[in-house]
Amino acid sequence: MSENILSGDEALFLDRKAIYHIGIPRLILMENAGRNVAEFLESRTQERDKVVIFAGTGYNGGDALVCARHLFLKARKIVVYMVGNLSKIKPDTAIHLRILENLGIRVRNIERKFNPTRVRGDLTDAGFIVDGLLGTGATGKLRPPIRDVVEILNSVNVKKVAVDIPTGLDCDSGQVLGVALKADYTVTFKGVKKGMLSPQGNKYCGKIFVTQIGG
Repeated sequence: MSENILSGDEALFLDRKAIYHIGIPRLILMENAGRNVAEFLESRTQERDKVVIFAGTGYNGGDALVCARHLFLKARKIVVYMVGNLSKIKPDTAIHLRILENLGIRVRNIERKFNPTRVRGDLTDAGFIVDGLLGTGATGKLRPPIRDVVEILNSVNVKKVAVDIPTGLDCDSGQVLGVALKADYTVTFKGVKKGMLSPQGNKYCGKIFVTQIGG
C-alpha cells in the first residue's frame, strides 16, 4: 500500500485500522478532519467572512459539520445546509449535528424538493463554499437532491473547498459520476486518492492539500 497515493479500499482500510485496531473513535477522526479543513479556511478568510457549508448525512458530512463549528468559534459567518434524509444520518454525524444545534447554529435541511433561489441567495455574498456532501465511498451517478445542489454550486463564482474529495468524483478512476463539484481546493486526508491524479479528476480537485487525522 502506498503511503501517499490511496485507493478507496486503502483509505477505508486505514480508517478501520485507526478505529478498530488503534482504538481512535470515529468521532475523533471526524473532529481532526473537520478541524483541518477549518484551519485551511481560517488562514484564507477574515473575521465575519461568510462560508457556506454543505454537508451530507454520511461521514464526509460529519467532517463538514466539525469544520462549521470551528469556523463559528473563530467568528466566521457561516450558513450550514444538511443535504439528504435526516432519518438516514450516520450516528456519529448526528452527534456533530446536535453539537451545532446546541450552539444555536441553525442547520437548514435540503431533502428532495427545495428552493434553489434561496440557496443561490445564501451564496451571493459568500467567500467560500465547503463541499462535504459525499466522500470517497460514493458510487453511481449522483441523484437528487445532491445532484441539483452540485449543479448550483458549480454555477456560482465562489471559491470551493472539497472535503477529502469533490462530490461526484470517483475515488479510484477519477471519472465523473454524472456531475461533480469543480473545486478550487481539496483538503484530503491520509494521502492523495488515485482518482485525483487522473487527467479528468485533477481538473475537479483544484489545488490539493494532504493532511493527517491520526492513526
